[in-house]
Amino acid sequence: MPPQAQKHVTHNEILQLLDAVAQLTIAGLAAAPPQSQAEGACYLIDAAASGAWAGKSGPIALRVDWAWVFIQLRDGWRAWFQSDTHPRSYQGGQWQEQASAGTVLISASTRPPMRPTDLR
Repeated sequence: MPPQAQKHVTHNEILQLLDAVAQLTIAGLAAAPPQSQAEGACYLIDAAASGAWAGKSGPIALRVDWAWVFIQLRDGWRAWFQSDTHPRSYQGGQWQEQASAGTVLISASTRPPMRPTDLR
């Protein structure tokens, strides 16, 4: 088969992965694939992974085209955790909680707030 054949397949796979990673929503922590395997579902794999996920602890499992795709995490990624409804960021091999939507962060800066005229 020529290397250019069925370019749309690779393109569609990349779009699916990009969609999952760009708006990462993690359904929960799981050691094995759940009974209900919804398309697009994403799980953080537990250290005690078993079954189809044995030996895969660490990455996230994404359900794409009726199969599990394993994605390695990168520092700086952000995700919404459905299980506890909190956003988290991945840094140094760990997920760290972020301020929830609607939470006001107060800066300790001594710099005065910007005015529209400051942008000129």
